Amino acid sequence: ILQTKLDSNLIKIDQLKERNDKQNQKIIDKLDTMKGNLRKIEHKAAKTAKYIEAKEEDTPDNYSRTSGEFDSEKIYESSDEE
Repeated sequence: ILQTKLDSNLIKIDQLKERNDKQNQKIIDKLDTMKGNLRKIEHKAAKTAKYIEAKEEDTPDNYSRTSGEFDSEKIYESSDEE
């Protein structure tokens, strides 16, 4: 009787290990997917930052980003400084 219980418990342990391994693999796969998505986001963020930097360098000081027009007061301010 004890041998039968022991065998039964060993089978249950093996089944639990197998189920645990499958769950662990699912978690690993999800983490790998998240890591890939994070790399894509980081890449897009870097490209966006470079784009913004380039835009800021190309934009004159007297250009208003909000209205999309040149601000004449800033033209005078910047010419006074020179």
